Amino acid sequence: MKRLKLDGWIELRLSEEKREIELVEDSVKLEESSRLDGCYCLTTSLASNEYDKEFVHSRYKDLAMAENAFRTCKTGQLELQPIYVRKEGRTRAHVFVVIISKEIEGELR
Repeated sequence: MKRLKLDGWIELRLSEEKREIELVEDSVKLEESSRLDGCYCLTTSLASNEYDKEFVHSRYKDLAMAENAFRTCKTGQLELQPIYVRKEGRTRAHVFVVIISKEIEGELR
């Protein structure tokens, strides 16, 4: 029940004399929990008077774009795969070229 997140609105009742498990649905709790279906909540350590919700939401979306860029770099599209270079400068140069190519791809898009 907990793993499937059903424990908030379904109750298990065990009947020893009948040797049955009965599932009892609490329709009020189900309706209450389903009101927020499809919604998400962002929490932050910032004070509410410092930044508005639109600012926090846009920074969250920027994070999603950064994750997408990282995923693109790690797949075969931009080919930032583990390379075996012995010198630090060459490794940094390789990463720099991949980041610049991601920026160019973003501008073209």
